[in-house]
Amino acid sequence: MRKTLFIIALLCCIETYAQETVIFGKRGETEMKMDIYEGRQEVKQDECIIYVFGGGFKSGSRRDSVTTDYCKKMQELGFTTIAIDYRLGMRDFCSSDKIKFIREMEKSIHWAVEDLSMAIAYILEYGNKWGIDPQKIITTGSSAGAITVLQTDYYHARSSEYTKVIPSDFRFAGVMAFAGAIFSREGLVDYTSHAPAPTMMWHGTKDNVVNYGKIQIGSLGFFGSSELVKRFEKAGYPYYLRRVVGAGHDVCEFGNDFTEEQLWFIEKYIRQGQLWLIDETYNDKNWRSSGRFSGKTSDLYKKKYDSK
Repeated sequence: MRKTLFIIALLCCIETYAQETVIFGKRGETEMKMDIYEGRQEVKQDECIIYVFGGGFKSGSRRDSVTTDYCKKMQELGFTTIAIDYRLGMRDFCSSDKIKFIREMEKSIHWAVEDLSMAIAYILEYGNKWGIDPQKIITTGSSAGAITVLQTDYYHARSSEYTKVIPSDFRFAGVMAFAGAIFSREGLVDYTSHAPAPTMMWHGTKDNVVNYGKIQIGSLGFFGSSELVKRFEKAGYPYYLRRVVGAGHDVCEFGNDFTEEQLWFIEKYIRQGQLWLIDETYNDKNWRSSGRFSGKTSDLYKKKYDSK
């Protein structure tokens, strides 16, 4: 009897979180895959959400616990949610040399952008199979994933070679970035071909892994959320920023907990087309760091790095 009940429960779980895995391209001999979590039919939503995992471009996967937890939550809310593979350019990097670090990080960001772009091109071609509307695609990510989604929208708005597989007339419906930034070799961030998508950003003011402000040497710069909204504000691009006072890089995982805020953003900015520019400071005196991401960027690339 117990065995029968267990099997029934297992089948229910499989039905609830049924996912299809497809190959959206290849890099060399490596197959690039995505997992599709079709939105629960009873509360089916129109938007498709593409999630990009974090891990410093060194670790993480589309099947890690943070990613699958997020995808299942959004699936339950009715959104078809897709988790993708991308190449980890920093996987084998272990060095304290800052020049080498910048070079490898830039390469890693470009790889991730190219792979997300390839996934988007695949979805645009075959997404009708899962009822995906090409005009309602949202990207979101955590940490390195947040960098990737912001950078992809930025490069696409600059007609970059790294996003060339995405049709020039395609526009993201929205971007949601948890502890992200944009890399630039042309000085301040500047959207030259078209405006960015409505963008939600969350960032801890004490983030030592992905900078909250900016790091700039001449025309070379890495611009965090606090700096990006200055550009959005100046140009009048719709955005919502939540600054989490005193928080570190833990904020990269807030997407898994603050689903109501994401639903609000989707409703107001994407569906209703509100042109709001909201800069919000979130100061929770009871907030405590998990300690999981309390180190510095350099800690991620030490020889004794522990991906756990």
